[in-house]
Amino acid sequence: MVTQIRGSQPFMFGSLTYPNGRIVALAQSDIRMLPISHAKMREGISLPIAWQIQVPDEGINITTQPLNAQSWMALSVPYWEGPVRVQGSATGRGFMEATGY
Repeated sequence: MVTQIRGSQPFMFGSLTYPNGRIVALAQSDIRMLPISHAKMREGISLPIAWQIQVPDEGINITTQPLNAQSWMALSVPYWEGPVRVQGSATGRGFMEATGY
């Protein structure tokens, strides 16, 4: 799991849980995240919904792609959430949330 909090300087943290129970806490210096595609939320506003995520010390280099790019939740604070496909050094599915856009 990785989390990025946006601001003037994005802040990242996370953790890895391996099948054998080993847990690795991830600091900002351990994680590289690069947005690779955006979706339009509403006029003039878009947000990243596909990412390249790397954790070099753990040999992780993955990309995520949403299964449905239009997974908007039109609540009082609109946000995007939905399942993502994971490909690269690991494959599978995940879940992403994006708020505050």
